[in-house]
Amino acid sequence: MDVATENQEQGERIDEISFKDSLGESDLTLKIEDKKIYVCKAVLCIASPVFKAMLKTEFREKDQTEIELPGKKYEDFVEFLCCVYPDKLKLITETNAYRVLPLVSEYQVRILEKRIHELLIKLVNGKHKLNNTELYRHLQLAERYNLDELKDQCIALASDLSLDKMENGSSKFCVSDKSVLQIRYMALQKREKLLQANELDREDDMHLFKNANKWVHATSGEYIMYSAFITQRVEITDKSCSEILRAIRLCVRYFNNEPDKLERFICSLNAKTDVELQAVKRELELLPEHVKTSLRKVDTK
Repeated sequence: MDVATENQEQGERIDEISFKDSLGESDLTLKIEDKKIYVCKAVLCIASPVFKAMLKTEFREKDQTEIELPGKKYEDFVEFLCCVYPDKLKLITETNAYRVLPLVSEYQVRILEKRIHELLIKLVNGKHKLNNTELYRHLQLAERYNLDELKDQCIALASDLSLDKMENGSSKFCVSDKSVLQIRYMALQKREKLLQANELDREDDMHLFKNANKWVHATSGEYIMYSAFITQRVEITDKSCSEILRAIRLCVRYFNNEPDKLERFICSLNAKTDVELQAVKRELELLPEHVKTSLRKVDTK
């Protein structure tokens, strides 16, 4: 149920909604789509530096008791005020975030802008991360309203898409040429890293074949036969960073249901010096993201 319907059911006229101050007073009328909203100047000035400049400086609106706001949607503005007014403070949700974002940005209500920004990032990283249309839609919003973190996240996720999905997304939601180039460049970087990682995987399997004298087959039941061997490769304290990294990669590929084992390998790696870790920085960069977040000492970005 939208705000206008709620007020109508409560007996308040659909074309006259009042937002008063703590004393129950209003001293300004906003006219939107030929409907009136009664508000308090002080509340608007506290919430928005734009309203403050408009109502407290030498703008023509300063002494007016009624201001018309052309181009605004009445119901969206009522929703915006419901999120701003201290006696209402309606929560920012997926339902209203997109409606109030243009107003929040225009009137520079930074606290609400931050909440919307955080929500959109959460949505992109959750339900939308594999949806090319939604990624480009949110990238367009990020560019329009200067939401830099959301923009970076959309570009990173879009770079994982296939070329046809990239083109489909950009055809539905126009984004800047700069963002398109960033997406393509990042996709190429990831492709190169994937090729490098695949080469490391082949080297790891050959090492496993040579030392365990048995090839790793495709059935998960046979993978466990290598668990003791891989563990032994890093439990000797003088093992090199490269050997520990190989054990980590094999563990991720073949024993991802053994987080305790992986944690031991990561601890072994974290015990190495900065100089030792710098020497294997390329291999560190190729580790899965969930492993890199557990690493210390070296910047793997």
